[in-house]
Amino acid sequence: MSKRIYPLLYQLHHQMQSLLAPVIKQVLLGLFLLISIGASYTTTYAETITVPSKITFANMQLHISPSAKKEIEEKVKSLTASPTHYQILLDRVNLYMPIIEKILKEEGMPEDFKYLIIQESALISDQVSESNAVGFWQFKQEAATEVGMQINSHIDERMHIVEATRGFAKYVKKHYSHFNNWLYSLLGFYLGRGGTILYIKEKKWHIKPKKAAIDHRAHWYIYHFIAHKLVFQKVIGKKKHPHLRLYEYKASSGKQLAAISRHFEVPLQHIQEYNKWLKTTEVPTNTRCAIIVPLKHGQYKRLDTTEPATKRPKKDVIDYSSYYQHADKFPTIALDNAPKRKMNHATVLPTEALLINGIPGIVAKEEDTLASLTERGNILLSEFLTYNDITAEHLIQTGQVYYFQKKHSKGPIHYHITQPAETWWSIAQKYGVQLSALWHKNRMKEVTDLQLGQVVWLRFIRPARIPIDYVQTPDLKDDDITTQSMAQESQEEEESLQVEMVSLDL
Repeated sequence: MSKRIYPLLYQLHHQMQSLLAPVIKQVLLGLFLLISIGASYTTTYAETITVPSKITFANMQLHISPSAKKEIEEKVKSLTASPTHYQILLDRVNLYMPIIEKILKEEGMPEDFKYLIIQESALISDQVSESNAVGFWQFKQEAATEVGMQINSHIDERMHIVEATRGFAKYVKKHYSHFNNWLYSLLGFYLGRGGTILYIKEKKWHIKPKKAAIDHRAHWYIYHFIAHKLVFQKVIGKKKHPHLRLYEYKASSGKQLAAISRHFEVPLQHIQEYNKWLKTTEVPTNTRCAIIVPLKHGQYKRLDTTEPATKRPKKDVIDYSSYYQHADKFPTIALDNAPKRKMNHATVLPTEALLINGIPGIVAKEEDTLASLTERGNILLSEFLTYNDITAEHLIQTGQVYYFQKKHSKGPIHYHITQPAETWWSIAQKYGVQLSALWHKNRMKEVTDLQLGQVVWLRFIRPARIPIDYVQTPDLKDDDITTQSMAQESQEEEESLQVEMVSLDL
């Protein structure tokens, strides 16, 4: 019996080997091809990126020496060494970049700076360096608070893509105001102003505002930045993230994350993953940060991303008449950490913690000074000056509102009709809007004095097709408006009387 079975088993084994051999061969060949494709991808992609002798950055011409080319080429190779890691990073870049590009544009920053965030954190929101720099742009706490970012037991704006990017823009623009050179300003973000000045002096790396030599004297940080620009400049935005698109949910103040999760039908853990800036389960009522909601492409298309309460007027003919009375409702003043109720300046006590237009602040008394207000707000003088768009020479105005935190980038209503004695600054304080944002929304490339009855846009940028408009208010007569319009036209023609507006700081 056994003599018959063994030959049969041997024959069956031989037949199975014959059948499976081609399959095994194909599997092994497939694995070999995958490995080869990965290797060839790295080689091919890296080889397609040629480091040029000249490259543009922020309207500057950078001339790259042969020795610098080699350093940059090595960094390019390291960035593209792993196809898998490169694709994961590119997907993350394409997810966040629309928000970053929008903020940099609003802040008046050269778009080329967008590549620096890839270099700094690979767009990992809770990235922490060995030197304890945190977040998307890798800010240390002192530098972050210097530009008005909030860091406390509830939130850390260094991990919020919008507020961190605004803070970055403000920080770099401070360097630019000193160096008048975007490349020095970029290096200043890494070394600080003092460190950059020392480096320039030691290396004798003197460059012009529009032209720079990238050679052995240039810092490695510059080499790495150029490498990141070369690797990503042609691929950013070519494709969307394969699954997601980010939505800024600005109506999230005071809401529970769980409620937001249910509202958008997005898993709570996904909401938490994209909002690591928030250390609690509820969005604080006094934060300017919007919840970032990761939506699938289908969800995003179905979503009406324009909030009903803030839709833009669609008609070019706009009725401004009602907005004259709206001005009396502002600024809104309420006690902090207490039920909000309407108050007037006369009922406010100096020791009371106030929310002015939703921002911590104070109403100045007759005896107040810059020193007393900064002490009461428990902030630095430099912070107080920045938050209120004033200089150290500013004289405190009795009854005027002042803020202890950064003002909003847009107003609570659409328009304001200029009233007697009002200025751009007084309107910015009235509505809690950053002065530079107010100029930007009104297309004030060169700042001129306001005219009585002039319409000021508060929420959106005035379309180019809509001219500056004037409204006949109860304090104006027809002849006054005509005279003001003629004066306005004359003033626009006199460039010598116009003051160049500072860089936008939204």
